[in-house]
Amino acid sequence: MCLGHLGYAVTVHAAQGLTVDVTRGVLTGVETRQQLYVMATRGRHANHLYVPVVGDGDEHSVIHPTTLRPETALDVLQTVMARDGAARSATTEARTQVSAPILLTHAAARYADALHVAAETIVDPDTVTALDQRADQVVDGLTACAAWPALRATLILNAVEGRDQLVELRTAASGHELESAHDPAAVLTWRIHAPHGAGPLPWLPPIPAKLTAHPGWGPYLSARADLVQSCAATVRKEAGHLGTPPWVLPGQQLAPVLIKEVEVWRAATGVESEDRRVLGPVQLGTAARIWQESLESKIHSRSPSRWIDMLARIHPEIHNDPYEAVLAHRISTLHEAGFPVARMVAAVVADGPLPAEHPAAALWWRLSHHISATEPIVTPPDSPTRSPHT
Repeated sequence: MCLGHLGYAVTVHAAQGLTVDVTRGVLTGVETRQQLYVMATRGRHANHLYVPVVGDGDEHSVIHPTTLRPETALDVLQTVMARDGAARSATTEARTQVSAPILLTHAAARYADALHVAAETIVDPDTVTALDQRADQVVDGLTACAAWPALRATLILNAVEGRDQLVELRTAASGHELESAHDPAAVLTWRIHAPHGAGPLPWLPPIPAKLTAHPGWGPYLSARADLVQSCAATVRKEAGHLGTPPWVLPGQQLAPVLIKEVEVWRAATGVESEDRRVLGPVQLGTAARIWQESLESKIHSRSPSRWIDMLARIHPEIHNDPYEAVLAHRISTLHEAGFPVARMVAAVVADGPLPAEHPAAALWWRLSHHISATEPIVTPPDSPTRSPHT
């Protein structure tokens, strides 16, 4: 981080409390949101941030997943913003770790991990070795993809039921082209279905019959599944007593049963409480993504199609932004409250082109500046707030 006219360089920690004319900070992606705040607020006149998005020349970085899908500056900033470095007391930490959502987060992750480890222990080792060695022959660079561990786990779990891993992989790869995919492994994970049946949660895979009958793994995995169900029941019970969650949009009326299921989803998939995206990031697995889409359709079923169509005309890629449904609902709320939505949207679009990444979130950010400056015909009972993820 450079300070002053002569370009003195100091660390973020040493810059705390300083005030200079201009700062130029370099983000590595490992900073916390508190360090980012210090870095971006030292200059009186300007604060510049530089975000490297290319490799450092290290020969070992060739095998890193970001070599195939380079991180963007927005990816790095989102990672930093999500990392909280604030100190917490031992009492607060202990209380947080035994909360129902955290317990469900750990229980669901450990069930899935144990299931995949157990599957790998009873599958023929030569079969697993062949998968690891030949996967890149099916799709070049497949094992370097970020979603390769998820794809590998699905294939090995299917092998427990007698399905040929490499045949499944080749069949899925030959279905449609993969050259345009940012992460081919994520696409293949979507195409290859995990075992069907009743898992401890609707999107978690069930325990295969061979593992259920195993003298060691069977009782252990059953206990893990029971723990997931018990933690989910506790989350549902607590959700019924907590009132309206912060992720519910202003003016949105959701059935209590749906709120409970969303709370279970957020907890089981590890969505942070500060994340205002209702269902968090897009899931990779087929069953998880199908369940996520089902919840999305129930939550945003009241979003008027007229606003969805309007957003599509503004930006061709806006439907790929997970914030798009939230934006449509908020625009509808503003319209019902008497705000001149069409004029406001036209004004912010005229400010310049929207970014390629998260255009819906960027559009809402611009609109939020106009809301306080516009006199509504009817004051809305719940004014929309800016999302920390815009």
